[in-house]
Amino acid sequence: MAFVKHVNQRSRSTLPARVSLSGNGKAVLPCLRITFRASFAAEAQINAKDRFDLLCGTDEDLGVVRLQRDPDGACAPRLSKVGASFRFTHVEQFGTVLHAAEKCAAELLSGNIIEITLPSWAAELKE
Repeated sequence: MAFVKHVNQRSRSTLPARVSLSGNGKAVLPCLRITFRASFAAEAQINAKDRFDLLCGTDEDLGVVRLQRDPDGACAPRLSKVGASFRFTHVEQFGTVLHAAEKCAAELLSGNIIEITLPSWAAELKE
């Protein structure tokens, strides 16, 4: 009898971000949730007192968002042992369909900007 070791592919991913459109309590419309691994959050120097604005790509940048650090930004991160997470209210550009969390690429463009390539559902949407 032969056995093959199962390797959980999900846990082996090195992608630093997870993105979902999920319910927000009693709200009817989904909210955008972005979570970064602890190592990426540390590299980006995200701390609880930071504020960020969400910039949504258009045209050739459709399917990409940027988080831009701004003292007057709309959202503050929630920090935990596993990383940093952001919850934004409904983003009209992403529609009303819920999408489970998917791992995504993220890149630190500068000390103030993080660029996230969204899952395929975001690129399929129209502006």
